[in-house]
Amino acid sequence: MRIRDAASRLVKTSRLQDITVRAVAAEAGVSVGTFYTYFENLSELGQSLWMEPVDELRQEMREHAAKIEDPVARIRELLENYARFAEEKNAVFRGAFLYVRPESMKKPEKIDLDQEFFFCCLRDAVLEGQQSGQIGKYEPMEMAQTLWAGVHGALALPTTMDRYAFDSSQTLAARMIDSLLEMIST
Repeated sequence: MRIRDAASRLVKTSRLQDITVRAVAAEAGVSVGTFYTYFENLSELGQSLWMEPVDELRQEMREHAAKIEDPVARIRELLENYARFAEEKNAVFRGAFLYVRPESMKKPEKIDLDQEFFFCCLRDAVLEGQQSGQIGKYEPMEMAQTLWAGVHGALALPTTMDRYAFDSSQTLAARMIDSLLEMIST
């Protein structure tokens, strides 16, 4: 679709907050009205740009997780895969996972965490680890959120707080994964 291609080009050369519907329409060679025929707003357009690579990440995680029987090793693989995605598909990661929506933009409808594959894999691995005695007695939903939030925070901090001399995102994420797994293991 020309609008998505135009938005992809603009994202590579402009700051996200500087991109407007008018700019996307002009880049695509369509009217602003045509833009609104396909997308409600820029946020919806942005989500459509990131959906495919994020779905590919989910599929890759699904395939990797299915092969790992040990629940602690599965958690490590899932979190490391998330960190690799952030490094290898940095533009997509920043757009899909680090984007801070301006107050003026409509907030999307919240999706229940039970509908997110990555979260469910983490939660299920925590449950399995508890059943096998490898993981301590934590509430699985809370622990899955904590695992994801810890690694995500390690990836985000050097990007969002770039005026400080943090170690690289990947270094922080690797340390965070080690720390989290040590924390939950019995």
